[in-house]
Amino acid sequence: MEKIHATKERIMRASFKLFLENGYENTQIRQIAEESQAVTGSIYHFFRNKEDILRALIRPIFSKQVEICKNAVSDEESPLMQYLILCGVQLATCQKHRNLHEIYYLCYTSNDLCSEIIESNTEFLQKALAYYRSNLTRGELYLRCIGTTGALRAYMASGFMYDNIDVMDRIFTFASLTLRAYELPQEEVDRLLHALNGYRKVIDELSNTMIREIGNLM
Repeated sequence: MEKIHATKERIMRASFKLFLENGYENTQIRQIAEESQAVTGSIYHFFRNKEDILRALIRPIFSKQVEICKNAVSDEESPLMQYLILCGVQLATCQKHRNLHEIYYLCYTSNDLCSEIIESNTEFLQKALAYYRSNLTRGELYLRCIGTTGALRAYMASGFMYDNIDVMDRIFTFASLTLRAYELPQEEVDRLLHALNGYRKVIDELSNTMIREIGNLM
């Protein structure tokens, strides 16, 4: 049993290394087999395909980003600020690391992975909006979360196409769209956007930490 577990761990470590170095699309199963010193059949014993490997790897990545960002906001601030900073760190990380950019984008493109992200975000936002005594039902919140998650994916995609757009402009535009989607009072939207401006350096530093910590995950 330990040998089987060790083989799976080697495959995951090798995949993660190659995804970061070469990019997800440029990594082939045979390369993973060579890097992990495992036969191709062993890879397919544990994983259905390359996306299945990515699915196993992305959970610790998302857990790590939550861990990194959770202490960035004071307890007195709206829980929504933590969500905005979390999304901002993702966009800033994508701007700085091309292959991580590809991994994040693929997560928001994969139906299965994106569905998990939307479900997780809906759960978090339901608790965050309780701070405002929101009247949105969970169903309404879920539908809006689909839209804002799609917007985040679009801003990630824009990083591939428009290098001249400042990442902070993407972050603030996304934040503005998101806050309005959840029907916050205009004065609170303005307050949060003004407060977010004070987190520019924090977002930049956290994205650097994220890149460094992701490299140490496997």
